Amino acid sequence: MPDKLIVWDQVRSSSGSEDQLFVMITSHHVIFMRERKDSIILQLKHRDYSKAAHNESDGRCYVNLFRVEEREPYCSNKTPQVRCDCRSIAQKVAQQINYAKSLSEEH
Repeated sequence: MPDKLIVWDQVRSSSGSEDQLFVMITSHHVIFMRERKDSIILQLKHRDYSKAAHNESDGRCYVNLFRVEEREPYCSNKTPQVRCDCRSIAQKVAQQINYAKSLSEEH
């Protein structure tokens, strides 16, 4: 099955392009990136994480991706965190990621 775009959204905005962050959720991957195409911050296949969740810490909001440990036993960063502008964005992105993962598991 070809990789299809499900969601493209901005998770962090800023007056400077260096702090702007976007998420692209496809039928096979979750990709967090800066504005330029060559600046991917995090890319995971849906099969490589068990779920996404939002989290708040020290007044900041995050999306956490819980990795499937069996596939990467020596990875030091089991739960990558991506900072978002606010709780509503973090919640929405986590829901969208979980939705895309559920779709990928159906096929």
